[in-house]
Amino acid sequence: MAKYVITVECYETVSLGLATPREVSSVIDMYSYYLKEQKPEFQGIGKIILVYSDKDDLDLFPDVVKVTFKQKEGSENNIWNLERSEYLKTYHKKLIEYILSEGGDVSKFNKAFEIVESKNFIFDEIWKVKKWNPSRNAVATIEWHFSDVIDIYFLISYKNGDQKRYFISSLSSGLGVLDFCLGGLRWIDNDNVILVQSNKRDHWQLSLIDEKVDFYFHRAESGDAHGQYDLGMMYANGSSFLKKDLQKSLHWLRKSAENGYGRAINQLSKREKSELSHPNVQ
Repeated sequence: MAKYVITVECYETVSLGLATPREVSSVIDMYSYYLKEQKPEFQGIGKIILVYSDKDDLDLFPDVVKVTFKQKEGSENNIWNLERSEYLKTYHKKLIEYILSEGGDVSKFNKAFEIVESKNFIFDEIWKVKKWNPSRNAVATIEWHFSDVIDIYFLISYKNGDQKRYFISSLSSGLGVLDFCLGGLRWIDNDNVILVQSNKRDHWQLSLIDEKVDFYFHRAESGDAHGQYDLGMMYANGSSFLKKDLQKSLHWLRKSAENGYGRAINQLSKREKSELSHPNVQ
């Protein structure tokens, strides 16, 4: 059994086939982030799922809260038309009603809501981890902004008060991806700082000299053909932490193919055939 509630999620299962825009529903992730910091205890449950549904036969697990509110026929005031603030208020109210009905303590849940409310339902945060470079004239940390995706940046602050941001990547929605990417921060020297993923191998590197941020995927950089193929496909499709980039995709697929990896060779062959069939399609 879990000691603390560490996440709250929401799902919408309605016969209308609609879904709340991600830039609205992502406010639940903000709420969950601050709730995790509060460490609320509730019957040994670690995860609560709030469900907006017009179905009566939805199968529920023990740690799922079913939130049902029926839309009046012809009404335009449905869940999909709510702003972020009203969306979170709606779900928070239902969650508190459930916890109270089960005899739980709602104080930390309310505290998490108050934090989000105090930030005007906008998620802009600076990582608590900060690292000085060896000469101690610059300190690095990570800043992120959350709407429909999470944009993360290196934030470099200098002793003279100057600050500069360097874009790292747009992460897919969900704070689990953010936790994975924030594995560690360290300086290589006075001009190069890296953000390590939680696997302790892959990382982004910022060079202050040329002001570039590059991603290093250990398996690919070490010359592993399978790793080069995987990185090529990550760039081809866009991953949870890398934006789609066809040029970088081709670069790594070609390296993999040069090393004799069959899947990379086949992938390049498919692309060549597609380009011949659709020469104007990029």
